[in-house]
Amino acid sequence: MRFLWTFIAAIAMFLAGAIFAIGYGTYQLVAGGSATGYLVAYVTLAIALARSHETHFHASQPIMQGVRARFRNEAPMYRY
Repeated sequence: MRFLWTFIAAIAMFLAGAIFAIGYGTYQLVAGGSATGYLVAYVTLAIALARSHETHFHASQPIMQGVRARFRNEAPMYRY
C-alpha cells in the first residue's frame, strides 16, 4: 500500500501523455500540417539510441564480470 498512489500517479501520467500524443497526431493528420525539419528529429533519435546503448553497456558489465569469473573458477556465480 505504500507505493500504491505513486504507481497510480505514474500510470495516469503515462496515459495522459499517450492520449495527448495520439490526439495531437490525429489533429495534425486531419488538419494537414506541414512536415519540415526532419534533421532535428533524426539527430534527437540518434542521440537517444546512442545513450540507450551506453546505458545497456554499463548495466551489463557487472553481469559479464560474474560470468567471466565463473568460467575461470575464481568465484561461484550462485551461492546457496
